[in-house]
Amino acid sequence: MDDDYQNPLPGKTYISPSLQSFGDKDRRVRMASKVLPSEDGYEYAKERDEIVLRKKPDAKTNITAKFLEDTRQTFVLTVQKFVSETGQPYGAGFSFVGDEIGRFCEFLANIQSVDFKNRAKVNISDEELRKIALTTHQAKTFLTENQEIFAEVLKSEVTTDDLVAVGFRKKTTRGI
Repeated sequence: MDDDYQNPLPGKTYISPSLQSFGDKDRRVRMASKVLPSEDGYEYAKERDEIVLRKKPDAKTNITAKFLEDTRQTFVLTVQKFVSETGQPYGAGFSFVGDEIGRFCEFLANIQSVDFKNRAKVNISDEELRKIALTTHQAKTFLTENQEIFAEVLKSEVTTDDLVAVGFRKKTTRGI
């Protein structure tokens, strides 16, 4: 088996050579592949009239992203499970297409931003989560658009350095 983007090994990211775009001959696309090994995988199977969940030992997940070379915009993200020994896919693979990719990434980022204060369930809108989770770009934009407010806060708010300076002055004046 070749060690390339069509047959990726765990622990590596593979990117295809530049390919002609499917719809626009002036644009170039690439495909990136990554294998995520896992000890176990699962698949649904129908046994008689019953749907069961079967364990698949030594499975791996292959993630493939198709993206525009110039903008790096991903337009298809595909996830498929494979059996390690045979390299054969099993279960249902799925793809995120277009705007679904961004919503999926936002979903994953939002999970990281939720503050679990207790063991209760959380029911929060995407809009509320966007207010909690700021990307670096959003934080820079917020700072740039509100420079006057930040300057005023910095002028009027007491800082840690201010407290240290007051403490130092207090110590020096006691000795007089």
